[in-house]
Amino acid sequence: MNDSLKNLLAKVENTVGRSILTKSDFEYLSIRIFDSTHMTISPTTLKRLWGYFPQGPQYTPRTHILNILSVYVGYQSFKDFVENSSLGNKTNSDFLANKHLHTRSLAAGTRIRLLWQPGRSVTIRLLGQDVFCVESSVGSKLSPGDTFFCPGFIWNEPLYLNCLIHNAGAPTNYVCGRDGGIEYYILPEQDECATTDLPSVVEG
Repeated sequence: MNDSLKNLLAKVENTVGRSILTKSDFEYLSIRIFDSTHMTISPTTLKRLWGYFPQGPQYTPRTHILNILSVYVGYQSFKDFVENSSLGNKTNSDFLANKHLHTRSLAAGTRIRLLWQPGRSVTIRLLGQDVFCVESSVGSKLSPGDTFFCPGFIWNEPLYLNCLIHNAGAPTNYVCGRDGGIEYYILPEQDECATTDLPSVVEG
């Protein structure tokens, strides 16, 4: 996969507000692309693009597929993306080896403390099926009772909250820790309220 395609896929993930990792992610992305562009890319084609089938033959996407993805992230075509995107004009080949936590590994009811600069502290609780509810918020625009989808957390990377329902409003997306990323801590069951004592970080 060349650098321009890698950068385009990274831009797509940034636009949709989640990492594309699971079958449901590809199905969701296909719907969001259609909603935004009124053009269709099937979940199967998206899986080939992201290398979801590691044992299959190398996939070379057709130009119109790349054009649809480029339109989805705000460009006129793939050529326009390569020529005008800051991602398209530079090599972006960093691997994310940071500590990480997958939501699917957690039990419903798990509570997590999120921290990011400057001085933000939010406690969330897993309802199930990648859905979280905000329990408390200090210094953040998030409010208790807000709900959102999140498939996982990466230490010191921005956290994208998908389909955020804020104050009973329309679904939107939200980013935590755009500069510097977030820290996350799983809270013990007996911790009934926010405290200043933080448990050890969970490493992935």
